[in-house]
Amino acid sequence: MTKRVLSFFLSIACLLSLCPVFGFTAVEAEAAEGIPDILLYEKYPDSKEFRISTSEGLVKFSQLGQTETFAGKTLRMICDIDMYGFSYTPPVLFSGIFDGGFHAVKRLTVTTSEANCGFVGKMSSTGILRNLGMEGGSFTASCSKDNWRAGCLVGVMDRGLVENCWSSSDITISGGYHSLSVGGIVGGMHNGGVIKNCYFAGTAKGIEVAAGICGWGQGHYEGYVGQ
Repeated sequence: MTKRVLSFFLSIACLLSLCPVFGFTAVEAEAAEGIPDILLYEKYPDSKEFRISTSEGLVKFSQLGQTETFAGKTLRMICDIDMYGFSYTPPVLFSGIFDGGFHAVKRLTVTTSEANCGFVGKMSSTGILRNLGMEGGSFTASCSKDNWRAGCLVGVMDRGLVENCWSSSDITISGGYHSLSVGGIVGGMHNGGVIKNCYFAGTAKGIEVAAGICGWGQGHYEGYVGQ
């Protein structure tokens, strides 16, 4: 009898361990113990760091990036993430720090029209993108004016830093303006910036301007490509 009672309570304990504790989801419980997941971005507005570990997390980053610049925030990708089948729109302007932890975003497909194209559309002077790869997938931009740039990591940099990044994705830009620029890592640089220790192993296709690292640069302050 005693063994049966003990077995019953052990079974109940095991079942309870699989359920959310005190009304928290597994993601919320982990956030209480460390860096919150980006899926809980609105719930932790004062947090300076967020982690990204799922395809849904990168989609959330994409959605937030339509209005949020992430200034003063650090985002950490903690594993490789496969984006096949998920919709992704490049964040419009990124001013925070994105550390990929030497992981890769795999099979990401990005298609833009009249917008900067890349994992990040545009990066400001405080923006940093590091230790991140794009593997497989494709980036396609269609533009009718000389307003937009396309790069697998960043469409256009306004200073800022891209380091220890790589891409094996294919990238294409097309449109009615002859000098639209495309680069395997960064599409173009305004007012300088730094691209450091990066490599490209995909295919870059433009109208007249295409390059493996950076397609176009203007008025560099301390800008340089590679090292």
